[in-house]
Amino acid sequence: MKNISKGHSSDIIRYIFGETSFYSKILKQKARQLSKKYNDVDLAKKFNEMPFRFISLSPMAFYSSMMKDLGKKPDENVLTAIGLSCLAIGTHDDVVDETPNEKRDIASLIYSGNITSLEGIRMLFKKQNVANSLIESINQNHYRQQRVVKLLWEGKKLTKARYLDGIHHIVDFTSIGLIVAITDAGRPDLKNKIMRFSEGYGHATQFIDDLREVDEDAQQGYSSLPLLEGKPYNLTFKLAFESIEKAKKSIKPEWKNVNKIVDNTEEFLKQLEVEFFTYKEDSSSCKCDSNK
Repeated sequence: MKNISKGHSSDIIRYIFGETSFYSKILKQKARQLSKKYNDVDLAKKFNEMPFRFISLSPMAFYSSMMKDLGKKPDENVLTAIGLSCLAIGTHDDVVDETPNEKRDIASLIYSGNITSLEGIRMLFKKQNVANSLIESINQNHYRQQRVVKLLWEGKKLTKARYLDGIHHIVDFTSIGLIVAITDAGRPDLKNKIMRFSEGYGHATQFIDDLREVDEDAQQGYSSLPLLEGKPYNLTFKLAFESIEKAKKSIKPEWKNVNKIVDNTEEFLKQLEVEFFTYKEDSSSCKCDSNK
C-alpha cells in the first residue's frame, strides 16, 4: 500500500470497496450518453469524472452490498440512478469548498450535478417508493451540508460536539445506498439499524477524510478536529476506531458484504495511523474540549 496519508476521498475507493469497475462501467456509459445529449465541453468534463468519484461509487457499492446481504439481486437501474443522483452532492460541495475562479467552471459544477440528479430520478419513475427514499436521503445530506458552512466554515470556536454536529452530513451520505437497498428489498424495518450503522461508519470515514486533507483544510479555512488537535492526532484516531466499532456492532454478522467494507475501512485506518505515527509529536496542546 502506497503512502495514504494525503489525498482526496476518491483516491481510496479501491482500498475500501475493492473492485468497482462494474459501477464505473455503468457510469461511463451514462457519461457518454449525457455528453452527447447535453453537448457542452464543460459539462462533459464533469460527466466524465463521475465514474471515478467516491461520491457516486460509494452509495452504489453500499446499495449493491446490502441487497446481496438481504438475498436480493441489485437492480441495475436503481444502481445507475444512485450513481447519477449522488454526483450533485460532490459537485455542489466543490462549489462551496473549492470555489473556482472562472464562472463557467462554477456553472458546470452546478448544472452537471443538477442534470445527473434529475436523470437519475427519471430512471426510478416505475419504483416510486425507491425514488422517494433516494430523494429523502439526498435532501437530508443537502440540508446538513448547508449547516457545514455555518458550523465549520465560519471560524467559530470548535468543540467536539460542534464538530460532530458539523459533520452529520456524512451520516446521511453513508445511509443513501443502504436506505435505498432496504426500501427496494422491502425491509423498511431495518431503517433504525441502518442509521446507527451510518452514524458509526460515517463518522469514521469523515475522520479519515479530515486527517488526509488537514493541510488543504488549513489553507482553505475549514475547521476540523484533526486540524485543531494537531499531530499525531491521538483523539481523532481514538474516535475513529470507536466509530468503526460502533458500526460493526450495528449490523448483523451474516451481512458479509457490508461487513467486508467495514473491515477494509478499519484496515485502512490502521495503516493511516501507522503512517501518521511515524511522526511523533506531543499532542497535549490540543485546543479542543473533547468533553463538550
